[in-house]
Amino acid sequence: WAPGGEDAEPSGLHRAVHREVEATLRSSLARRMDRLQRALEALGPAGSGATPGAEAPAAADVAAAQVNTKLLADAAARAIRAADAAAKPPAKIYGPTPQQRQRRGGGAPNK
Repeated sequence: WAPGGEDAEPSGLHRAVHREVEATLRSSLARRMDRLQRALEALGPAGSGATPGAEAPAAADVAAAQVNTKLLADAAARAIRAADAAAKPPAKIYGPTPQQRQRRGGGAPNK
């Protein structure tokens, strides 16, 4: 796209802005790819599952992973219960408040 129609040449400002945006996007992509690469290297071959013939994790590592999975499952269950409780509308109670009932002579509560 170029201002002024399809045949028009983009302005110098338009080209400069385009170059700057392109450079910013490329550097951002390079940083994200570097972070991802470092994260994959930190996992190692046993954690990635993509390396055929990689050594199996030690029994202690498997036990630690199971403990972490249990903690994660417990936290997820608590979060789901809290979200479910928050999603329910509050109970609406109609009628006089206890203070209003006292002023009126202590009538029976409306339920």
